[in-house]
Amino acid sequence: MPISEEHLRRLEEGLSGQEHWLLTLRRHIAGLLDEAAAIETMLALGRDQSLMRVLENLNDQPELFEQAFDEGRAFFEERNVRFPDGAKVTVNADPGRYAVEARFVRETLNYGVGWSPKAGFYTINEPLAFLTGSEVRP
Repeated sequence: MPISEEHLRRLEEGLSGQEHWLLTLRRHIAGLLDEAAAIETMLALGRDQSLMRVLENLNDQPELFEQAFDEGRAFFEERNVRFPDGAKVTVNADPGRYAVEARFVRETLNYGVGWSPKAGFYTINEPLAFLTGSEVRP
């Protein structure tokens, strides 16, 4: 005797629901992995003694902000600071608004770290966006 159409329909509904849940779980896992990578990056930068020396020099000699602005990432690399590939390093050289930021983009997360003589150290976190088909939902 064949399996009833009703049973097959409920089976298909259940399997379809599980497929959607599996996609959701994979998105969450990707988000958690990206968040873990972000924390690892922030920890490494926060403990980078070369970076700390450069920031101390900027703090003591604010005129260096202009040089850092002009040279960008090369300014830091010449001083043995290594940012991860893909990091966007920016320097604000406006007096009174001096700041250095490094931003990173992962599949599910945009984040960064920054420092300014006024604000000190800070993190930049943008909300996760989960993709569902062609739409983006925060």
